Amino acid sequence: MRATQDEAATTPGGWRDAASRASTRGRPGVVLSGRIALILATAAAVGAIVALAVASDRGNLSVGELPVDPVDVLVVATPLVVAGGGLLVIRQAYLVLRQLRWRRRRRREAAAIAALRIPEDVPRPTSFAGVDAIHRAKSTVMATVPDYQGRMFLRGLTVAVLPPMAVLLAAVPDVAPDDARLALGTGIAEIAVLLTAFTIVQRSPKPAEPWVTARIRTELLRREEYLRLALVGPYVDRADDAADLLQRRLTELNPRDEPGRARAIALRDGPDGPRWIDQLWTRPPRPIPDLRQRMRSYLHYRIRRQIAWFALGTDNADKSDRVISLFIKSSLVVGIGVVVVQVLLRQLRLAEATPAAQVATLLALVLPTVATFLLALRELYAYRGLAVSYRQMISDLRTEERAVERLITRLDQPDADEAAIGREFQAAVLHTEALLTHELQRWIMIIDRDEFDLDA
Repeated sequence: MRATQDEAATTPGGWRDAASRASTRGRPGVVLSGRIALILATAAAVGAIVALAVASDRGNLSVGELPVDPVDVLVVATPLVVAGGGLLVIRQAYLVLRQLRWRRRRRREAAAIAALRIPEDVPRPTSFAGVDAIHRAKSTVMATVPDYQGRMFLRGLTVAVLPPMAVLLAAVPDVAPDDARLALGTGIAEIAVLLTAFTIVQRSPKPAEPWVTARIRTELLRREEYLRLALVGPYVDRADDAADLLQRRLTELNPRDEPGRARAIALRDGPDGPRWIDQLWTRPPRPIPDLRQRMRSYLHYRIRRQIAWFALGTDNADKSDRVISLFIKSSLVVGIGVVVVQVLLRQLRLAEATPAAQVATLLALVLPTVATFLLALRELYAYRGLAVSYRQMISDLRTEERAVERLITRLDQPDADEAAIGREFQAAVLHTEALLTHELQRWIMIIDRDEFDLDA
């Protein structure tokens, strides 16, 4: 089953950095604990520096003949330390949540597969001649997909959080307008934050390209498995092991450029060759060996598992989008309340004299930046577009599921025309694979981008 775009892309798994590689060696808890410890240590260190900057007594430190006040240096440096520490905590928290969500995802996938209750006598696709070689090639590519996906989202998260952070830093001096040191420190930190965001964007042209390329090849190899299973497309009348053809197809399904990708995606022989569906219907029907077993395998392992995956993907996208929407709405509602409080405090001439006024000012600074960050996050993950695409695929696959079930029922009839039913099954496979290919193309349009957006 393909995993969700925000958790693993094409294969169940998270970003295969040090954390996930350790997980594969049986030490996921060590890495998870290490990340949590790093978050706590960073937060404690930043908090200590802030407390020191606020509470330290003034003192002098001589550097050569130039007297330097260490407290001034500390106050100036504090905004930069807070910004850097905050960014580190956010990135590490993302990786922790990713690993935890992946564990939950695996449990849900295992439950969904178990719920399918695939009969034990249904053969796996790899049991048919030639499919196993394609499956091994697919598994090799699948191992690289989470690397690319994770890097893109981590960079995208960083770009999403930096502009709101810069806006918040620019507003901090308003809390203490008479402190020139704080103004200087926040100015330096703001410049550093914006330069970091700009550098990431400039150094990441087409940030989704490695992920998209690996995902395309994985899905094409997955499609190839089932074309081989059904002996359709390039495998018509090739019930033998077809080693020469398999090797050529594996090479063709590793496109290096955009034209090669388009040729590989198309369900036809070459850029100007006939479509496979046309080839099928212009040939006389011929018997397919082990037809019933091939149909049952395709029904259970391709159609029904894909339906289960799309259902999980839709549920994940809907829940994630609802959570983000809830936080955005909450920040807007609270923001309105803060404005009302500030207006009342000004009317009472308490705008700067009470703790309530200071809290209101702080919330007025934080809430808009939080909403901006969440809007950028929603744009990055594109949950709504993916959910719409997945729902359409579930509906389409249900139709194909019923079609294959009817073919199996017809094949069990005493007077069944096996050759004719076999050709109809091959046509159903081509139609199903075309639908899944169209979904892949929609996914590319949703996920691919020329560069990260800098929103503030």
